Amino acid sequence: MKILIITSGHQPSDDRIYHKEIITLLEAGHRVVLLTKNQSESLPNHELFQHIDYNVGSSRVFINKAVDYATEFNPDKVIVHEMELLPLGLKIKKKINAVFIYDIHEAHIEMWDAFSTKPTPIKNIINWGLRVYERYHLRSVDRALSPSPVIVNRYRQNGIKTYFIPNYPRLIPPQERETSHTINLIYHGQISTERGIGDLIEAVSLLKGGEQNIKLDIYGKERLHGTVKSFEKQVQRLGLERVISFHDSIPHDEIIEKIQDADIGVIPFRDLPMFRVAVPIKLFEYMMCNCAVIAGDLPLMREFAKENIDYFQTGNIQNMSKKLNTLIVDEIRRNTLKRAGREIVERKYNWAHVEPTFLNAVNS
Repeated sequence: MKILIITSGHQPSDDRIYHKEIITLLEAGHRVVLLTKNQSESLPNHELFQHIDYNVGSSRVFINKAVDYATEFNPDKVIVHEMELLPLGLKIKKKINAVFIYDIHEAHIEMWDAFSTKPTPIKNIINWGLRVYERYHLRSVDRALSPSPVIVNRYRQNGIKTYFIPNYPRLIPPQERETSHTINLIYHGQISTERGIGDLIEAVSLLKGGEQNIKLDIYGKERLHGTVKSFEKQVQRLGLERVISFHDSIPHDEIIEKIQDADIGVIPFRDLPMFRVAVPIKLFEYMMCNCAVIAGDLPLMREFAKENIDYFQTGNIQNMSKKLNTLIVDEIRRNTLKRAGREIVERKYNWAHVEPTFLNAVNS
Protein backbone atom coordinates (compact mmCIF):
# COMPACT_ATOMS: atom_id res chain seq x y z
CA MET A 1 0.00 0.00 0.00
CA LYS A 2 1.19 3.53 -0.81
CA ILE A 3 0.76 6.13 1.94
CA LEU A 4 1.33 9.88 1.69
CA ILE A 5 1.91 11.70 4.99
CA ILE A 6 1.80 15.50 5.00
CA THR A 7 2.74 17.96 7.74
CA SER A 8 3.14 21.72 7.53
CA GLY A 9 4.16 22.38 11.11
CA HIS A 10 6.13 19.44 12.46
CA GLN A 11 9.76 18.44 12.06
CA PRO A 12 10.44 15.41 9.85
CA SER A 13 11.74 13.43 12.84
CA ASP A 14 8.71 14.29 14.97
CA ASP A 15 8.27 11.51 17.52
CA ARG A 16 4.64 10.72 16.70
CA ILE A 17 4.90 11.12 12.92
CA TYR A 18 8.23 9.45 12.21
CA HIS A 19 9.40 7.39 15.17
CA LYS A 20 5.99 5.86 15.77
CA GLU A 21 3.66 6.03 12.78
CA ILE A 22 6.05 6.00 9.81
CA ILE A 23 8.36 3.34 11.26
CA THR A 24 5.34 1.17 12.07
CA LEU A 25 4.05 1.51 8.49
CA LEU A 26 7.48 0.72 7.04
CA GLU A 27 7.85 -2.34 9.25
CA ALA A 28 4.46 -3.49 7.94
CA GLY A 29 5.84 -3.29 4.38
CA HIS A 30 4.04 -0.16 3.18
CA ARG A 31 5.61 2.45 0.93
CA VAL A 32 5.60 5.87 2.62
CA VAL A 33 6.30 9.40 1.37
CA LEU A 34 6.55 12.28 3.86
CA LEU A 35 5.96 15.86 2.67
CA THR A 36 7.10 18.69 4.96
CA LYS A 37 7.17 22.50 4.75
CA ASN A 38 10.26 24.68 5.24
CA GLN A 39 12.28 22.19 7.30
CA SER A 40 16.08 22.20 7.29
CA GLU A 41 16.21 18.68 8.69
CA SER A 42 16.12 15.86 6.16
CA LEU A 43 15.56 12.15 6.66
CA PRO A 44 17.45 9.46 4.72
CA ASN A 45 15.51 7.90 1.87
CA HIS A 46 15.46 4.18 1.14
CA GLU A 47 13.48 1.69 -0.90
CA LEU A 48 10.18 2.14 0.95
CA PHE A 49 10.57 5.68 2.28
CA GLN A 50 11.06 9.13 0.78
CA HIS A 51 11.13 12.52 2.47
CA ILE A 52 10.41 15.62 0.39
CA ASP A 53 10.52 19.16 1.77
CA TYR A 54 8.99 22.14 -0.01
CA ASN A 55 10.61 25.47 0.79
CA VAL A 56 7.61 27.70 0.14
CA GLY A 57 6.29 30.92 1.56
CA SER A 58 2.65 30.16 2.23
CA SER A 59 0.37 27.32 3.23
CA ARG A 60 -1.65 27.79 0.06
CA VAL A 61 1.41 27.15 -2.12
CA PHE A 62 2.35 24.15 0.02
CA ILE A 63 -1.16 22.71 -0.31
CA ASN A 64 -1.07 23.14 -4.10
CA LYS A 65 2.29 21.39 -4.32
CA ALA A 66 0.99 18.59 -2.09
CA VAL A 67 -2.02 18.14 -4.40
CA ASP A 68 0.25 17.98 -7.43
CA TYR A 69 2.47 15.39 -5.78
CA ALA A 70 -0.49 13.33 -4.59
CA THR A 71 -1.91 13.31 -8.11
CA GLU A 72 1.38 11.95 -9.45
CA PHE A 73 2.07 9.52 -6.58
CA ASN A 74 -1.54 8.27 -6.44
CA PRO A 75 -1.45 6.96 -2.84
CA ASP A 76 -4.02 4.66 -1.31
CA LYS A 77 -4.10 6.70 1.92
CA VAL A 78 -3.30 10.33 2.74
CA ILE A 79 -2.63 11.34 6.37
CA VAL A 80 -2.47 15.03 7.36
CA HIS A 81 -1.37 16.37 10.73
CA GLU A 82 -2.67 19.95 10.90
CA MET A 83 -6.05 21.65 10.71
CA GLU A 84 -4.77 24.02 8.02
CA LEU A 85 -4.22 21.03 5.73
CA LEU A 86 -7.86 19.92 5.81
CA PRO A 87 -8.61 21.63 2.46
CA LEU A 88 -6.32 19.01 0.92
CA GLY A 89 -9.10 16.46 1.35
CA LEU A 90 -11.52 17.98 -1.13
CA LYS A 91 -8.75 18.96 -3.53
CA ILE A 92 -7.11 15.52 -3.57
CA LYS A 93 -10.39 13.64 -3.90
CA LYS A 94 -11.15 15.57 -7.07
CA LYS A 95 -7.95 14.10 -8.54
CA ILE A 96 -7.54 10.59 -7.10
CA ASN A 97 -9.44 7.96 -5.14
CA ALA A 98 -7.60 8.04 -1.81
CA VAL A 99 -8.72 7.58 1.79
CA PHE A 100 -8.18 10.85 3.68
CA ILE A 101 -7.10 10.55 7.35
CA TYR A 102 -6.78 13.43 9.83
CA ASP A 103 -4.35 12.95 12.74
CA ILE A 104 -5.42 15.44 15.40
CA HIS A 105 -2.41 16.12 17.63
CA GLU A 106 -3.84 19.03 19.58
CA ALA A 107 -7.10 20.55 20.78
CA HIS A 108 -7.00 23.42 18.29
CA ILE A 109 -9.83 25.52 19.68
CA GLU A 110 -8.53 25.26 23.25
CA MET A 111 -5.00 26.11 22.09
CA TRP A 112 -6.17 29.20 20.24
CA ASP A 113 -8.23 30.24 23.28
CA ALA A 114 -5.15 29.94 25.53
CA PHE A 115 -2.65 31.62 23.23
CA SER A 116 -4.73 34.45 21.79
CA THR A 117 -4.34 37.90 23.32
CA LYS A 118 -7.39 39.32 21.54
CA PRO A 119 -10.40 40.64 23.51
CA THR A 120 -12.94 37.98 24.47
CA PRO A 121 -15.67 39.07 21.98
CA ILE A 122 -13.22 38.91 19.06
CA LYS A 123 -11.79 35.63 20.35
CA ASN A 124 -15.29 34.14 20.46
CA ILE A 125 -15.96 35.20 16.88
CA ILE A 126 -12.69 33.67 15.70
CA ASN A 127 -13.39 30.45 17.62
CA TRP A 128 -16.78 30.24 15.95
CA GLY A 129 -15.11 30.76 12.56
CA LEU A 130 -12.59 28.00 13.25
CA ARG A 131 -15.38 25.58 14.14
CA VAL A 132 -17.28 26.42 10.96
CA TYR A 133 -14.09 26.06 8.88
CA GLU A 134 -13.26 22.68 10.39
CA ARG A 135 -16.83 21.37 10.16
CA TYR A 136 -16.95 22.24 6.47
CA HIS A 137 -13.69 20.42 5.64
CA LEU A 138 -14.46 17.42 7.84
CA ARG A 139 -16.80 16.31 5.04
CA SER A 140 -13.75 15.01 3.21
CA VAL A 141 -12.27 13.18 6.22
CA ASP A 142 -12.80 9.42 6.07
CA ARG A 143 -11.41 8.77 9.54
CA ALA A 144 -9.46 10.53 12.27
CA LEU A 145 -6.80 9.68 14.83
CA SER A 146 -6.05 11.39 18.14
CA PRO A 147 -3.92 10.84 21.26
CA SER A 148 -6.64 12.39 23.45
CA PRO A 149 -9.72 10.43 24.57
CA VAL A 150 -11.60 13.71 24.95
CA ILE A 151 -10.87 14.69 21.33
CA VAL A 152 -11.73 11.17 20.13
CA ASN A 153 -15.19 11.45 21.70
CA ARG A 154 -15.64 14.97 20.32
CA TYR A 155 -15.05 13.91 16.72
CA ARG A 156 -17.07 10.73 17.08
CA GLN A 157 -20.00 12.90 18.14
CA ASN A 158 -19.47 14.81 14.88
CA GLY A 159 -19.91 11.58 12.96
CA ILE A 160 -16.23 10.98 12.19
CA LYS A 161 -14.85 7.47 12.68
CA THR A 162 -12.08 8.30 15.14
CA TYR A 163 -9.42 6.04 16.66
CA PHE A 164 -7.64 6.56 19.97
CA ILE A 165 -3.92 6.48 19.11
CA PRO A 166 -2.13 7.57 22.31
CA ASN A 167 1.41 8.93 22.32
CA TYR A 168 2.90 6.08 24.31
CA PRO A 169 6.67 5.72 23.78
CA ARG A 170 8.50 2.91 22.06
CA LEU A 171 9.77 0.90 24.99
CA ILE A 172 13.53 0.92 25.54
CA PRO A 173 15.51 -1.08 28.12
CA PRO A 174 16.08 0.59 31.49
CA GLN A 175 19.47 2.23 31.92
CA GLU A 176 21.59 2.29 35.06
CA ARG A 177 22.13 5.85 36.27
CA GLU A 178 25.51 6.90 37.58
CA THR A 179 25.56 7.67 41.28
CA SER A 180 25.52 11.42 41.92
CA HIS A 181 25.01 13.73 44.89
CA THR A 182 23.12 16.11 42.60
CA ILE A 183 19.35 15.71 42.20
CA ASN A 184 18.70 16.35 38.51
CA LEU A 185 15.34 17.75 37.43
CA ILE A 186 14.25 17.98 33.79
CA TYR A 187 11.52 19.56 31.68
CA HIS A 188 11.31 19.13 27.93
CA GLY A 189 8.76 20.49 25.51
CA GLN A 190 7.50 23.85 24.37
CA ILE A 191 8.72 26.74 26.50
CA SER A 192 5.92 29.18 27.29
CA THR A 193 4.15 30.91 30.15
CA GLU A 194 1.05 28.75 29.69
CA ARG A 195 3.12 25.62 30.33
CA GLY A 196 4.10 26.95 33.74
CA ILE A 197 7.82 27.48 33.15
CA GLY A 198 7.85 30.76 35.09
CA ASP A 199 5.92 29.10 37.91
CA LEU A 200 8.49 26.30 38.02
CA ILE A 201 11.35 28.79 38.28
CA GLU A 202 9.62 30.56 41.19
CA ALA A 203 8.92 27.21 42.87
CA VAL A 204 12.60 26.23 42.69
CA SER A 205 13.55 29.57 44.24
CA LEU A 206 11.32 28.74 47.25
CA LEU A 207 12.84 25.32 47.95
CA LYS A 208 13.84 24.87 51.57
CA GLY A 209 17.50 24.38 52.33
CA GLY A 210 19.44 26.40 49.80
CA GLU A 211 22.36 24.04 50.29
CA GLN A 212 20.50 21.27 48.48
CA ASN A 213 22.47 20.20 45.44
CA ILE A 214 19.90 20.34 42.67
CA LYS A 215 19.96 21.08 38.95
CA LEU A 216 17.06 21.86 36.62
CA ASP A 217 17.56 21.54 32.85
CA ILE A 218 14.86 22.89 30.52
CA TYR A 219 14.90 21.73 26.88
CA GLY A 220 12.71 22.95 24.05
CA LYS A 221 11.63 25.68 21.68
CA GLU A 222 10.01 28.89 22.79
CA ARG A 223 6.48 29.53 21.52
CA LEU A 224 7.04 33.28 21.23
CA HIS A 225 10.32 34.97 20.39
CA GLY A 226 12.02 36.34 23.50
CA THR A 227 10.35 33.94 25.94
CA VAL A 228 13.57 32.15 26.92
CA LYS A 229 15.39 35.46 27.45
CA SER A 230 12.57 36.59 29.72
CA PHE A 231 12.80 33.40 31.77
CA GLU A 232 16.60 33.66 31.92
CA LYS A 233 16.21 37.16 33.38
CA GLN A 234 13.86 35.69 35.97
CA VAL A 235 16.51 33.06 36.80
CA GLN A 236 19.15 35.79 37.20
CA ARG A 237 16.87 37.93 39.37
CA LEU A 238 16.35 34.98 41.71
CA GLY A 239 20.06 34.09 41.75
CA LEU A 240 19.50 30.63 40.26
CA GLU A 241 22.05 30.74 37.42
CA ARG A 242 23.92 27.73 38.85
CA VAL A 243 20.70 25.75 39.29
CA ILE A 244 18.57 26.34 36.18
CA SER A 245 19.75 26.08 32.56
CA PHE A 246 17.87 26.46 29.27
CA HIS A 247 18.78 24.39 26.21
CA ASP A 248 17.60 24.30 22.61
CA SER A 249 15.36 21.52 21.41
CA ILE A 250 17.41 18.40 20.58
CA PRO A 251 16.63 15.23 18.57
CA HIS A 252 14.34 12.68 20.16
CA ASP A 253 17.04 10.07 20.83
CA GLU A 254 19.16 12.67 22.60
CA ILE A 255 16.36 13.97 24.82
CA ILE A 256 15.64 10.39 25.90
CA GLU A 257 19.28 10.11 27.01
CA LYS A 258 18.93 13.35 28.99
CA ILE A 259 15.78 12.05 30.69
CA GLN A 260 17.62 8.83 31.59
CA ASP A 261 20.20 10.95 33.44
CA ALA A 262 17.52 12.79 35.44
CA ASP A 263 15.96 11.92 38.79
CA ILE A 264 12.74 13.92 38.54
CA GLY A 265 10.67 14.87 35.49
CA VAL A 266 8.49 17.97 35.90
CA ILE A 267 5.25 18.86 34.09
CA PRO A 268 4.35 22.31 35.48
CA PHE A 269 1.30 22.99 33.24
CA ARG A 270 -1.29 25.51 34.36
CA ASP A 271 -4.97 24.58 34.56
CA LEU A 272 -6.05 25.63 31.08
CA PRO A 273 -8.67 23.97 28.82
CA MET A 274 -5.95 22.84 26.38
CA PHE A 275 -4.27 20.81 29.13
CA ARG A 276 -7.56 19.29 30.30
CA VAL A 277 -8.07 17.53 26.97
CA ALA A 278 -4.54 16.24 26.33
CA VAL A 279 -1.99 13.93 27.94
CA PRO A 280 1.62 15.00 27.24
CA ILE A 281 3.98 12.37 25.86
CA LYS A 282 6.62 13.55 28.33
CA LEU A 283 4.60 11.92 31.12
CA PHE A 284 5.17 8.47 29.63
CA GLU A 285 8.75 9.22 28.55
CA TYR A 286 9.67 10.29 32.09
CA MET A 287 8.16 7.13 33.56
CA MET A 288 9.79 4.90 30.94
CA CYS A 289 13.20 6.39 31.76
CA ASN A 290 12.92 5.73 35.52
CA CYS A 291 12.22 9.32 36.46
CA ALA A 292 10.02 10.17 39.39
CA VAL A 293 7.34 12.51 38.01
CA ILE A 294 5.62 15.53 39.49
CA ALA A 295 2.79 17.26 37.60
CA GLY A 296 -0.14 19.58 37.98
CA ASP A 297 -3.28 17.85 39.24
CA LEU A 298 -5.23 17.83 35.97
CA PRO A 299 -8.04 15.34 35.19
CA LEU A 300 -6.42 13.38 32.36
CA MET A 301 -3.02 13.43 34.07
CA ARG A 302 -4.55 11.74 37.10
CA GLU A 303 -6.68 9.39 34.96
CA PHE A 304 -3.59 7.98 33.24
CA ALA A 305 -0.86 8.28 35.89
CA LYS A 306 -3.06 7.58 38.93
CA GLU A 307 -0.92 7.09 42.07
CA ASN A 308 2.27 6.51 40.06
CA ILE A 309 3.35 10.18 40.15
CA ASP A 310 3.15 13.09 42.61
CA TYR A 311 0.78 16.03 42.03
CA PHE A 312 0.71 19.69 42.99
CA GLN A 313 -2.16 22.16 42.93
CA THR A 314 -2.09 23.85 39.52
CA GLY A 315 -1.35 27.55 39.73
CA ASN A 316 -0.15 27.26 43.34
CA ILE A 317 3.58 27.98 43.29
CA GLN A 318 3.99 27.42 47.03
CA ASN A 319 2.38 23.99 46.78
CA MET A 320 4.50 23.09 43.75
CA SER A 321 7.62 24.04 45.69
CA LYS A 322 6.50 22.07 48.75
CA LYS A 323 5.80 18.93 46.70
CA LEU A 324 9.09 19.32 44.82
CA ASN A 325 10.99 19.68 48.06
CA THR A 326 9.44 16.51 49.46
CA LEU A 327 10.40 14.55 46.37
CA ILE A 328 13.94 15.95 46.40
CA VAL A 329 14.69 15.08 50.03
CA ASP A 330 12.78 11.78 50.19
CA GLU A 331 14.88 9.23 48.30
CA ILE A 332 12.55 6.36 49.23
CA ARG A 333 9.56 8.18 47.69
CA ARG A 334 11.56 9.00 44.55
CA ASN A 335 12.61 5.40 44.08
CA THR A 336 9.06 4.16 44.68
CA LEU A 337 7.72 6.43 41.93
CA LYS A 338 10.55 5.48 39.59
CA ARG A 339 9.74 1.79 39.92
CA ALA A 340 5.99 2.34 39.66
CA GLY A 341 6.27 4.50 36.57
CA ARG A 342 8.57 2.11 34.75
CA GLU A 343 6.33 -0.85 35.62
CA ILE A 344 3.14 0.72 34.25
CA VAL A 345 4.86 1.75 31.01
CA GLU A 346 6.22 -1.76 30.54
CA ARG A 347 2.81 -3.26 31.25
CA LYS A 348 0.48 -0.82 29.53
CA TYR A 349 1.69 2.55 28.27
CA ASN A 350 4.01 1.65 25.39
CA TRP A 351 3.69 1.85 21.61
CA ALA A 352 3.59 -1.92 21.11
CA HIS A 353 0.08 -1.86 22.59
CA VAL A 354 -0.99 0.87 20.15
CA GLU A 355 0.46 -0.48 16.89
CA PRO A 356 -2.37 -2.94 16.11
CA THR A 357 -5.00 -0.21 16.47
CA PHE A 358 -2.97 2.22 14.39
CA LEU A 359 -2.43 -0.30 11.59
CA ASN A 360 -6.13 -1.20 11.67
CA ALA A 361 -7.06 2.48 11.40
CA VAL A 362 -4.84 2.94 8.34
CA ASN A 363 -5.54 -0.41 6.66
CA SER A 364 -9.32 -0.51 7.08
